[in-house]
Amino acid sequence: MNKVLTKMVLAIVIVMGLFILSCSEKSPKPDAANTVTAYGVSVDKSSIGDKLNIFIYPDYLPQELVDKFQQTYGVTVVIDYFD
Repeated sequence: MNKVLTKMVLAIVIVMGLFILSCSEKSPKPDAANTVTAYGVSVDKSSIGDKLNIFIYPDYLPQELVDKFQQTYGVTVVIDYFD
């Protein structure tokens, strides 16, 4: 019985320690000027390239969506169509 109690106390202490460690530090927020937020997702501009290549069937991607993506993220979209 004593071994079971010791294991339970040890497990509780480990879980509490992990919980405290996970709550102790906050990750730094990216600079707002270098962040793009769209559709509920924030992306650091430094991690975005300047060109996006897409290989897709014709008529799968509306041009309005491509234009909006380019405007929002500031990248050039290059589309090659699969024949």
